[in-house]
Amino acid sequence: MKIYNKIVIVFYMLIVIISLSDCSNNKNNKSQRFEIISKFIALNKLKSIDNVFAFNFRGWSSLDDSHLIVDSGFNRNYLLKLEGYCSNLSYAINIKLYQGINNRLQTHFDSVSVINQSFPQKCRIKKIYLLTNDQKNELNKVYKQNI
Repeated sequence: MKIYNKIVIVFYMLIVIISLSDCSNNKNNKSQRFEIISKFIALNKLKSIDNVFAFNFRGWSSLDDSHLIVDSGFNRNYLLKLEGYCSNLSYAINIKLYQGINNRLQTHFDSVSVINQSFPQKCRIKKIYLLTNDQKNELNKVYKQNI
C-alpha cells in the first residue's frame, strides 16, 4: 500500500509540474504575440485614429485575444486594439460589433463581443489603425509565421 501511495503522489506532482509549465509557455506566447503586433505598428509608423466615418462592417480576422483586423469594404481595413483581454477572441467563429452610432466606429465607446459564449464579454476598442491591403496581408503573414 505504501508503494501505491508514493506512485499516486509522484503522479500528482507530475501533473502539477506539467500544468505549471504549460501556463508559463502560454504566457510567453501571449507576450510574444503582443510584441509582434507592437513591432509591426512601430515599423509601419501606424497612427491611431479615434473615429472611422462611413464604416460598414464586412468581415474580420483575429490575431489574438486583444487584436483583430476588421474589413470595411473598398480596401479599407483596420487593426483594432482592445482594452485588455477579450476571452476566446482568437478562437471565435463569429463576433458582434457594438457601435454607438451607425456607420461610425469609435475608440472608447464601441466594442466587440464573441458570439456563442455563455457569458458574452463586451471588449471596448482602445485604438484603431488604418491598414492598407498590403499591410493587412503582411501583418497576417508575419503573425502566422511567428506563432
